[in-house]
Amino acid sequence: MKKKVNIVHVGVSGVPFGRSAAINRCMAIYSIFSTDLFNVLAINNKADNAIEGTNKINKKGIHLNISYQYTTPSPYKPNNFFKRRLYNFIGPINEFFLILKLGIEGKIDIMIFYPKGNFIELVYYRIMSKLFRFSLISHYVEYRSSFKNRKKKWQRFNDVLFDKYFMFFVDGIIPISNFLITHIKESKKNLPMIKIPPLVDFSLYDNFVKNAKTKKYFLYVGSAAYFNAIEKILEAYELINNRDYYLILILHGSGIDSVLNTISNHRKKDLIEIKSNLDYNDLVKCYKNAEALLIPISNSIQDKARFPQKISEYLASANPIITTNYGEVRHYFKDNINALVAKDDDPFYLSEKMKYVINNPEISKKIGLNGYHTGLEYFDNNSYKILLKDFLLEIIKI
Repeated sequence: MKKKVNIVHVGVSGVPFGRSAAINRCMAIYSIFSTDLFNVLAINNKADNAIEGTNKINKKGIHLNISYQYTTPSPYKPNNFFKRRLYNFIGPINEFFLILKLGIEGKIDIMIFYPKGNFIELVYYRIMSKLFRFSLISHYVEYRSSFKNRKKKWQRFNDVLFDKYFMFFVDGIIPISNFLITHIKESKKNLPMIKIPPLVDFSLYDNFVKNAKTKKYFLYVGSAAYFNAIEKILEAYELINNRDYYLILILHGSGIDSVLNTISNHRKKDLIEIKSNLDYNDLVKCYKNAEALLIPISNSIQDKARFPQKISEYLASANPIITTNYGEVRHYFKDNINALVAKDDDPFYLSEKMKYVINNPEISKKIGLNGYHTGLEYFDNNSYKILLKDFLLEIIKI
C-alpha cells in the first residue's frame, strides 16, 4: 500500500473525550486502526464538553492517538442559551468547509458516520461522499423505529425513514446485533457489513486488583432513562431476604430523581446507594469489587436490536453478570456457564439469580472468570483488529 488510508469520523460529537456509550464505541473501534495503515480524524461539529477540570481541551489536537478537530468556536458547551444556539449553528457550517477542504485535498478515503438520528444529515454526508469519491460507512446500533417515547410526529417519521432507507445511502455498515443485520438484509442483502459487539480494552481492567476487604454488593451501571430496567432491579433486590448484600446504582443522564423517589419507598432503602459522575478509575474499581453485575434486557424490539456497551465492561471485571435470555445475549452466553441468564426480566427471575450468587459464591466466581474469557474472545478491542482492517480495505479496494 503506497499511502495511509484517511478515515474521518462524523456524526456524534465528543470523540475522543466523551464518556457516553456512543463515544465509547467509537473510541473502541477507532483505537483498533493501526497507525501504520490508517490516519483517523474525528470531526466534532457540536461543543459538548463541560467547562471543568484541569485538563484543557484544545479545538484541535491529538488525544489517545486519535486526531480531532472541533468546528465550533470552542470545544466547551456554553452556559448561555443563545450562545449555545449560535455554536450549534456555526459548528455544522464550519464542518462543511472542513470536509470541503479535506475532499479537495484528497484526504478522505473513508468517512465513518455515527448517526445522531437525523436522516437529512445522512443524505448530506452521502452527497459529500459522491462529490469527493470517498466511501461512507455507518455505525448501526439501534432500531430507532422501536422508540416508544417519541412525542413529536416529525421525530417518529424521521426514525421510520432512517431505519427503512439509510442502508441505500452507505457503502458499508458496522451493525451491533443480529437483529439489525437481518433488518438490513431484508432491504439490501449484499451490502458489506461487519458485526462488532460492544468493545473495551480488557488490559486496562487487568491492572486493577479486587479489594480484599469491601462490602458485598450487586452493581448496575447505566442511564437513569432506562427506568423500567432499574425498577425491576429494585423489585428483584426487595425479594431477597438478605441484608448482607448492598445494591449500588451508578447512573447518568436525566431521570435520577424518579429513581430516588422509588427508592424512598423501598424496604431496603438503607442498603441502596446511587452514585454518578465517577471518573473512569473509580468506575472500574466498582466493577472489580462487585459480587455480580446486573444488566437485564427485555423482550422488546428496542432491546433485541441494541447491545449495551456496559456488557463489555462488566465482562472485563471477571465478575459474573446477571442478564436475561433475550436479544444478543443468547448468541454469546449460556446460563451457569459464562453468565447467570434469567429466562425473563421479571423481578422474580432476576432475584433468583441474585440469590444464586449469594448462596454459591465460589461457583459464581468461576462463572465470572468464564465470562471474562468470553469477553476476551468477542468483546476486547483486539478481537476484531484483522477483520475490521480487511473490511475497510475491501470497501475501498486497496
